[in-house]
Amino acid sequence: MTPLKNFFHVLKKYKIASLLNVIGLSIAFASFMIIMTQVKYDLSFDRHYKNADRIFRVENQAMTENGKYSANTSRLVAEKVFAAEPEIEKTGLIQSYQQLDIYDQSLGKDSRQGPFHFYTAEPDALDILEFEFVHGSPQRFSESGTVLISEQVATAIYGNQNPVGRSLIFDKDTEHPVEIVGVYKNFPQNATIRSNSIVRFIGQENAGNGNNWNYVYYIRLNARENAEQVMQAMNKKYQEFVGTGNSVPDNFFRLTPITETHFTQSVSYSPTDTGNRATVYSLMSIGVLIILIAMINFVNFSTSLIPTRIRSINVQKVLGGSNAAIRRNMIAESAGLAVVSFFVALLIVHAFSGTPLASDISAPCDVGADMPILWGTALIAVATGILSGIYPAFYSTSFAPALVVKGVFGLTPKGRRLRTVLISVQYAISITLIIVTLSIHRQNRYMQKSDMGFQRENILTTWVPREIADKRKTLADKLTSNPAITDVTFAAGPFVAKGRMRWGRSYKGKGITYDAYPVASNFLRFMGIRITNGRDFNENDDLKPEISQIFNETSQRKDSITVGEKMEDGTNIVGIARDFNFQPLQYGINPFAFVTFGTTEWGAWTPLRYLFVKTNGTDIPAVADFIRKSVKELVPDSQLDIRFMDEEIGNQYYKEQKLSNLLTLFSLLSILISIVGVFGLVLFETQYRRKEIGIRKIHGATVGEIFRMFNKIYVRIVLACFVVAVPIAYCIVDRWLENFAYKAPVEIWIYLAALAIVLGTTVATVLIQTYRAATDNPVQSLKKH
Repeated sequence: MTPLKNFFHVLKKYKIASLLNVIGLSIAFASFMIIMTQVKYDLSFDRHYKNADRIFRVENQAMTENGKYSANTSRLVAEKVFAAEPEIEKTGLIQSYQQLDIYDQSLGKDSRQGPFHFYTAEPDALDILEFEFVHGSPQRFSESGTVLISEQVATAIYGNQNPVGRSLIFDKDTEHPVEIVGVYKNFPQNATIRSNSIVRFIGQENAGNGNNWNYVYYIRLNARENAEQVMQAMNKKYQEFVGTGNSVPDNFFRLTPITETHFTQSVSYSPTDTGNRATVYSLMSIGVLIILIAMINFVNFSTSLIPTRIRSINVQKVLGGSNAAIRRNMIAESAGLAVVSFFVALLIVHAFSGTPLASDISAPCDVGADMPILWGTALIAVATGILSGIYPAFYSTSFAPALVVKGVFGLTPKGRRLRTVLISVQYAISITLIIVTLSIHRQNRYMQKSDMGFQRENILTTWVPREIADKRKTLADKLTSNPAITDVTFAAGPFVAKGRMRWGRSYKGKGITYDAYPVASNFLRFMGIRITNGRDFNENDDLKPEISQIFNETSQRKDSITVGEKMEDGTNIVGIARDFNFQPLQYGINPFAFVTFGTTEWGAWTPLRYLFVKTNGTDIPAVADFIRKSVKELVPDSQLDIRFMDEEIGNQYYKEQKLSNLLTLFSLLSILISIVGVFGLVLFETQYRRKEIGIRKIHGATVGEIFRMFNKIYVRIVLACFVVAVPIAYCIVDRWLENFAYKAPVEIWIYLAALAIVLGTTVATVLIQTYRAATDNPVQSLKKH
């Protein structure tokens, strides 16, 4: 019989075993492809640059405590400290701002598109980050009022037309249109620069200001190995710049390779989408473990079939078939099943890509979106089939003729021990994954529900048009006329965010740095933030010709802030607020200050465009409609995206939620594959033991006793695996939690829940599968044997 005919013969004869194998393997291969899509996305982040090994991001400790770094630098400090180092080929800043809507006046206001990511940059940054142009060039980019746009933005607004020379309006700023001078190629999804982006020349903004630490610098060295030398020179120059009277750490500056910025966990303020290398490798391990579970099922099913196939194998030997030929056929069967499973896996991936779950994968995961992963999985499928078939093939052809005639290998102690070891590995993996998944879910819930030090319930937030900045009181009066709205306030942006304005100021003869958050004078009262020293802002602060600030307690401790004093630029220090979390809870609390600009020009530069509306919690849709209507009365063509503040804060944990979703999905799949294995093993074992079951029933055994006979084996296996899995899972979770400043407490219910899930599904599977054998007429069972 040819290998192909033999393959189809086996499929037909052993339908259940073949179906269970295909289910387990196809789920495993599909899971592996989906997981590797995410893994490749993270591991190849910012690796597309030709000079990737020589590009670094400059980071420093100016804004942080406890050894953390920030990716933000002052333009003046950059000029004085590292711009002239001979080992640095080029230095350039590129700063990410908020997302903006834009439109071309010549196309009318209906052409508004966005929001798009908005950057300001120096020309050298374009060279360092290797912008490539499809229209125009960066030659005029150093002129005021010029912008570059990506292909994605150009297509969104102009279709296939060349937009160079056209004018754009940013965020309704009709007085300052900008000219498009170039269109650059879209960057990969896993790059620092986003594809839906616009880059504007920064000009002289804060060029001589040593107090504004808002700018992200990249440098390209002449050789990678010079990085340590350059860092030492930068730290020495900075010490000279600030003077000997200021204490500066020896490692104040550091250079992080651009290929590592995605995984740099020690940066409090990073403009780059951040990931966790341990998480990436964990996902990769899960992909491998799921395939391992499926392989174990394959081997278990194959060894379970040996008693029924042994006579057929013996007949082949009698007819002249060699052991080598029989083994080749059996291995080919296994490889064939694996190939069939691979094609079924492609259908599963295609179906998955059209579901909401696909949004938890950062890169496209449709079939063919990444050919190396597809072909790699195909090779793994073939290898899986071959490796899984080797042991059963060699073992089934090595029995003595007497044992072959009896056909009872499936019940020998050696056969049972093999299956017990294999299924124990499955259970240990499944229990570990469930504990890790539940722990991550618990940490996410803990972060989203923790008291952050301010009120956040029943608060709606939204960006409002720039014109509202001068009409805040009018809008507030209008909104509070609605009985469902209890209070209104404004700020320069969302309250909880990873990045905001970062200021450096001179105070008591030394430089200090902190987060600055411009707010309306009633903001702290609105949020319920308590003043521990000094006073709160009041309406008089809005009329003063100087800036007023309220610092947090961390600033007070770190920089000896004293209420009633002025900073060297004349800024009033009016109060100290209790500490609160103004960043997601992955991060600790750094120096922070609320700011009111009074009548200074800063108010015009930083309008308070972020609206906070506190409601009584009733009829929220009607309140949202009222807000939109009220804003439209002041700015007719306004469009608002209104959200709950809780939802806004929850979005800060998007990556953690994605990880939780992925782990939940793949943990469930690992359990499903394991249960498929248990189902198959119990199915075969009940077939082999039907005679034993019949004899037991004739001697008075009840159905419950039959159930317990089968279940006690698997219950013991699950309990033993639980003891092994708990310390492994604890170590994994403990390592993962090191990335968070605030950690959920370890709770015993997570471990007990993992045990209950695996034990419950196993017992249920065994009961369902043994029911027929336990309730059969024992006379019929004895006749069949």
